[in-house]
Amino acid sequence: IIAKGFGMTAYDLAHCHDPLETLAQAIHSDGPCLIHAPIDVNEKVYPMVPPGAANKDMIGDENPESEHLALKA
Repeated sequence: IIAKGFGMTAYDLAHCHDPLETLAQAIHSDGPCLIHAPIDVNEKVYPMVPPGAANKDMIGDENPESEHLALKA
């Protein structure tokens, strides 16, 4: 509803048949859009900025060879 108020298309990856296809549509759409991509509360998504902190104070995995990156290689 918020996106529509700003004249944008919204894509909800939680309520679509194929999230990857929907994400591709959003990325290749003309103009701005809003992408709702829910993340499990138990997932450790880094880097992250603590509440009330500046972006320069982000925390995360300092090692670029982390196990998550290695799994994707």
